[in-house]
Amino acid sequence: MSVDPATRIQDAATRLFAEHGFDGVSVRDIAQSAGVTVGSINYYFGSKDSLYEECGRRLAQNYLAEARERLEREGPRAVLDHYAESAVRDPRLIQIWLDLQGARDPDKHGFSSREIMHPIHAFLVEAMNQLGEPTMDRRLRMLCFVGAVILRSMLTEEQLKLLTGVSGEEGQEAWRNILFGRLIDD
Repeated sequence: MSVDPATRIQDAATRLFAEHGFDGVSVRDIAQSAGVTVGSINYYFGSKDSLYEECGRRLAQNYLAEARERLEREGPRAVLDHYAESAVRDPRLIQIWLDLQGARDPDKHGFSSREIMHPIHAFLVEAMNQLGEPTMDRRLRMLCFVGAVILRSMLTEEQLKLLTGVSGEEGQEAWRNILFGRLIDD
């Protein structure tokens, strides 16, 4: 089955934007990677800026859909696990969010907070509140948890080993224990 041009464009753009950032990707790069004309990008998305926002929005929506399913199926702890796992498994969402956060354009910065991180953070807080009273200390721990997961998505395996003292799956488990111990334990 053939994938429609808009989906091919968005898939190629998401990959390229996550790898190189907004400024490191041209419309021509996206068109070539998607196997479409430059005009197709303008036809389906209007502009590179609109395409970039749509890529970030789609990644956030996909993440939230998966997280909601986990919440219903496995409970709030699974949502926190899912957030930590997804940042390592597919760091594109965090990479695009960070690129938008670093933009000099206040509209891009505002979009990233409003359309990407705020809905995810609100959902994580909602899940965490199911684990206990939403005290100020727990809210601060949640912010630290979110930041630590973002940091983990950027760490190499060597850097993870330097931080935890162990490598591979043991390093991942050590990192998770640090994260969840700080978040959930009182």
